Amino acid sequence: MSTAMSSQVISYRLNTDEVLSLRQKALPGESDNQTAQRLMREALGLSTEVSTKSTVTFDERVESIVEDKLSNFAANQNELFSRLQERLQHLEEQLAGLSLKSDRLPPSPTVDTVDDLLTQANLAKRLQVDSATLTKNRSKPNFPDWSEDKDPENVRWSYLAELKRYTPVLSTVVSTESTSSEVDLSTWEARVDRVVAEL
Repeated sequence: MSTAMSSQVISYRLNTDEVLSLRQKALPGESDNQTAQRLMREALGLSTEVSTKSTVTFDERVESIVEDKLSNFAANQNELFSRLQERLQHLEEQLAGLSLKSDRLPPSPTVDTVDDLLTQANLAKRLQVDSATLTKNRSKPNFPDWSEDKDPENVRWSYLAELKRYTPVLSTVVSTESTSSEVDLSTWEARVDRVVAEL
């Protein structure tokens, strides 16, 4: 009595280098599974004739496609990781440059209203003088010194006639480690532009 030969699915994984070596030994039109099956039969000394009817199951076909996708992803993984590290390093260098630049900026005056130019009434209240006294002194050359003596935080002030506002005067004291060319006036220019836009 003859017994029909049954088949059994044996599944195993290959790393990227092994898959590439396998594909180099493939015959035209062979899938990775078919190549592996033929080479295994050759190693076992069995027939390597290819059946005219495909014996690849649906599951094997799906697994073959998935393995191909994973192999391609693994081949590009190192390159993607390297590019990501280069991008992160570039961003860290930019952040370090911004940090160094901010360290060179002069300190802002310790004034509660530093972000806003003061009106006549507000500065008069701050200096504890009446509005007429402020008007009388604002056009004098020594107004910054005069206002500094009156200010509770010894802030020097100047009058911007075109805006009808008062602004703190940047300190003229420069340390031996810096020069006047390092004083960045862009912040004050931006404030003036904002007030002009609001008028």
